[in-house]
Amino acid sequence: MKNQFNDALIICDNPDSSGQRLVLNLTQRTAIFENCHSPRSGIGGFGFEPVCECKFDEILAVQDFLTGNHRGLFYRIIFTFSNVNAGNLASVFISTDFGRSRIFAKWNGFAELRSELRQICSQQSRRGRWEDDPRLMPVYVVLILAIVGGIIWLLL
Repeated sequence: MKNQFNDALIICDNPDSSGQRLVLNLTQRTAIFENCHSPRSGIGGFGFEPVCECKFDEILAVQDFLTGNHRGLFYRIIFTFSNVNAGNLASVFISTDFGRSRIFAKWNGFAELRSELRQICSQQSRRGRWEDDPRLMPVYVVLILAIVGGIIWLLL
């Protein structure tokens, strides 16, 4: 939602009062992640940074997950046979130069934030990092299963 005092702010926050929030400042062209940005590290980011500010130029990609133009057929089939609700997982993945974030569709102001982020990324000539693309998750799962299966087969 746009801030009542400044139309240049788009605020998206978690209604579960966990302190997670993303603020886009359209005037200064910055994004401020509060408790929702994981830093990049060799073994994967654990936990969230309390506050992370980045420029729009440092936002590499925004990928839909079970929202917008993401079909998610593979995931919807899996969720049909599990207790997981696909609606609770609807989100966007945001890849930055130094980390990643996931904003869920149930957060306040999600639609406006998603629309603005997609517009920001469409103006970028840089591509997101391959490991941040949620569409590659089935490939990762197959590779892990193949490696584990290969190790078990060699041990037999």
